[in-house]
Amino acid sequence: MMTTETTKENQVLEFLKRELKTAEHTNSVLCYYGVGAKDLVKYLEHPKKCGNWLFDFVILAEESVNKINNKYLIPFPIIENQTEQDRVLSKLLSKNNWYCFGTNAFFNDHVKVSHVIQYMERQGAIYDWTAYFLLRVQAETKRVKEFLL
Repeated sequence: MMTTETTKENQVLEFLKRELKTAEHTNSVLCYYGVGAKDLVKYLEHPKKCGNWLFDFVILAEESVNKINNKYLIPFPIIENQTEQDRVLSKLLSKNNWYCFGTNAFFNDHVKVSHVIQYMERQGAIYDWTAYFLLRVQAETKRVKEFLL
C-alpha cells in the first residue's frame, strides 16, 4: 500500500524527469529552490546514495520537494483544437523563426520557438510535457499571436 508521502515523491520525481527532458537542449541549469533538478532526481530515486550530503542540503532538498509539490503539480490544462491561424503561424515560424522576432531573447523561461511550433501543430510531444510547462508554452503562444497579428 502506497502512502501519501510516497505518492507525492513519485509525482515530483515524474515532474522533474519531464522537466529535465524538456530542458535538455538548453544551456541553462534547471534548479528549484536552490537545489538542482538532477540532484533532486538522485535524492528521490536513491536516497541512500545521498548519505554523504550535508545535512542542511538534505533538508533543503526535502523542502524543495514539498514546495514543488505545492506549486508545480497542477492539473493538466485543456488543449484546444488546432485552428487555421495556428496552422499558418506554425508554418511561418518553422520557416522564418528568427526573422519574425528580431531576437532570440523573445521567449521567457526555457520556452523556445520549437516548443511554440510543436504546440501550434498539436504534435504528440506536447502530451509528454508537464502541465506547468504546457501552461508556459500556452502563454508564450498567446504572446506570439499578439506580436505577429
